Amino acid sequence: MICSHNLRQINERDFYILETKRERILFLLRYAILAPSTHNSQPWKFKLKNEICEMHKDLKRLLPQADKTEKNLYISLGCCLENLVIAAKYLNINQKVIYHRPKNSQDSLVATVKFENIMRNMSFNSNYKDIFSAIQERTTHRGIYTKKAIDKKIIQKIIEDYSNNKVKVQIITHDDQIKKIAQLTQKSIKYLYSLKPFRRELSQWINNNFSQKKEGIPGYALKLPTVVSLFFPLLLKYINISQAISYINYKSILSMSAVCIICAQEETQTTWLEVGRTAERVMLQLTSQNIRVYITVAAIDVEKTFKKVKSLINLTGSPQFLFGLGYSSSNNIFTQRINVENKII
Repeated sequence: MICSHNLRQINERDFYILETKRERILFLLRYAILAPSTHNSQPWKFKLKNEICEMHKDLKRLLPQADKTEKNLYISLGCCLENLVIAAKYLNINQKVIYHRPKNSQDSLVATVKFENIMRNMSFNSNYKDIFSAIQERTTHRGIYTKKAIDKKIIQKIIEDYSNNKVKVQIITHDDQIKKIAQLTQKSIKYLYSLKPFRRELSQWINNNFSQKKEGIPGYALKLPTVVSLFFPLLLKYINISQAISYINYKSILSMSAVCIICAQEETQTTWLEVGRTAERVMLQLTSQNIRVYITVAAIDVEKTFKKVKSLINLTGSPQFLFGLGYSSSNNIFTQRINVENKII
């Protein structure tokens, strides 16, 4: 059993001492589950068969208020899937990914990863070293950033490397456009937090600083003092604190060096998986260069602000995922994860 306190303390060399296919796939999944997800809900499950790993969505972790279309759920699954693929590539394990469209509302199968020669011991693939190592370091970094320009070459390379026919990566660096995104985020958060059902659902995923829960967002990740964390879920549930929350997010985005928007032409589950995979690659690439990221999708989750984001710049396609990026001297704060063994069906 993998204890929660060392979920991110993984030694890749341990992979080669594992003697069964199942153990080796479980090892790869330790990296997969470090992906981000809405409210840290971790909406993934896995089924293992020989050299095949099926990824399923956890139907008990749907968020009908925060994610009515399940777009963010599929993007989270895409992030998880990409971590799995990157780990396999770094360990020189061949793999093939197959997407599955749901047959009905109870069909949970999302993707199948078929590995080849997983018992083969090969040297590490140095081409994936930096992005692989970043899996254990990536986190959603909240708070105020240090206003510092990001090298234009880094931004241009990310746009060129990670945009394709299905998904486009666009990065905003102009201060006036970043300010507009901050204002739209403030407006959308103010609206969402004014909705009682939304607040009720979110409050169930906020934990106090003493909590041992392996899911949800601990108060310390929100930078809440311990005393405040004890009553914050209750406060959130019953009182409209949208003014304060929206302003904090406004100031945070305003301090960032850039905003990344992932766009796509289609609105399908498969496309959202691709969006998630691309977003995770971009965030890992940035993390490997000591650039922090802050996932904040409210501005594109509310219809009115979504339209304004789309018209703000000449976006190629429809905005699907948004995060800020920049530099910060504060320490990384990591959230808990449910152990891999408890995610196997």
